[in-house]
Amino acid sequence: MNNNLLKMVNLILCQITSKSYSSKTAIRIESTDFENGVLPVISYVKIDKLFAADTSIIEKVAGKLTIKVKRNILQKVQSLFTLK
Repeated sequence: MNNNLLKMVNLILCQITSKSYSSKTAIRIESTDFENGVLPVISYVKIDKLFAADTSIIEKVAGKLTIKVKRNILQKVQSLFTLK
């Protein structure tokens, strides 16, 4: 895990699931979306399912998404808070 993240007490995270479901906001991630590591199956980032977690509960890091995928996820999360 990034040293800067370890200094933080809480992280804001998106839920990730392997269950495909009909959602306009879910972002599909697969093995090619990782710089290193991988999830065992195609998964979906549920950007509308945010939660805070204390860093002490994180047992391991499955992998690191590419910067392109991370930016896409962040932009979609930010769009949830955009006033129209």
